[in-house]
Amino acid sequence: MSLPATPGPQRWARAIPLGFSRSVVLTGLTAVMPAVGVAVGLGGSQFALSWSARLTAPLVVRALATAGEVSMVVMWIVVAVWIVVLLAARPLSQAARLVAERWMGARIEGRYRPVPPVTRMATGYWWNGYEYHQSERDARRQAWLRTRRRAPQVRRDALWLLVAAVTVLPVAALPLLALAGGAYAALTPGLLGYGVAMIIASLVIAPFAWTILRPLAPRFLGPAPGQRIEELGSIRADLT
Repeated sequence: MSLPATPGPQRWARAIPLGFSRSVVLTGLTAVMPAVGVAVGLGGSQFALSWSARLTAPLVVRALATAGEVSMVVMWIVVAVWIVVLLAARPLSQAARLVAERWMGARIEGRYRPVPPVTRMATGYWWNGYEYHQSERDARRQAWLRTRRRAPQVRRDALWLLVAAVTVLPVAALPLLALAGGAYAALTPGLLGYGVAMIIASLVIAPFAWTILRPLAPRFLGPAPGQRIEELGSIRADLT
């Protein structure tokens, strides 16, 4: 005997907290790179732009100094984002694949090259598949770094972080921001109506915000087209 269908309002009431919880998860998984970039940009700009704040010089000199400071801040942001990609791209992408599988039943596999083993040679040096090192620790560290930099899947994961930062993050965070903004407005004198409207809007969009993951996850979390051929070429070059 089949159970009666759940009435619409009850189903909607259960979908709202589920939508909010999934929005929190997606926001956490996609906000790492933008958060690091913004933090480094704000902190670096306050530090670098203070150098020419009291500079008394012709306009051309001040413009050149400001351009140099801005370029330095941009360089810091690029380095910070590169470090995030190197250290966090794989675990964040793996977590997103796990989320996609649990929420949508979409099994997405990532093809990662294994780190080559480290071998001690008769000369006393350590060979890591790329170059010789005097210590085993250096050989393992360089093998890990080179594998991360050269792996096609890691570059694919970096692309996912960039795409997710401008697509998944704004949509997933929208119901959370609307709810927080509505609560703040509702407690502010004279803004009760706006606050209630924002809270209602957040409840309406919460069950749907996370679904932006459906079209993007299979396209950007999987291996790149032709990646297997590139991997075989890289392995053949390493063996040679």
